[in-house]
Amino acid sequence: MIEAAYVLNRSGDASDESINKGMLVFVFLNSAFNMGKGFSAEISGFYGGQKTGYVETDPTATLSAGIRKSLLKDKLMITLNVNDIFNSASPWISSKYRNVNLRAFEDTDRRSVTLSFRYSFGSKTVKASRRRTSGIEDETARTQNEKTK
Repeated sequence: MIEAAYVLNRSGDASDESINKGMLVFVFLNSAFNMGKGFSAEISGFYGGQKTGYVETDPTATLSAGIRKSLLKDKLMITLNVNDIFNSASPWISSKYRNVNLRAFEDTDRRSVTLSFRYSFGSKTVKASRRRTSGIEDETARTQNEKTK
């Protein structure tokens, strides 16, 4: 999926107007596949182009991946996920507004590894609900028969 937008920000008065403008582009990628023998995998990525406005952010990208193993007739699922594999989601941030110039680095480590286990109890099939009847069905049938007479 790709998202794009043009941003235009204006501030100040007529004598000291500040204009920030530019394109925003975001790309989201996701792919899942079956590897056989109960294994499946997924890989996803994100790219965010330079964000502009009063605060500008340098382009950033992330890559995440996961693998899943199904056991015990699909009742047990073991999943291993790794997020932001290359620790690349921390951008430089800039702000230029009138007499203020700021440049900062968002030093946040967003990498994570998750190991999860899921067990499904009970039957995988749901029994059809039994039909419950009351006296209203008989009464409805009787009134329908009287209308057709």
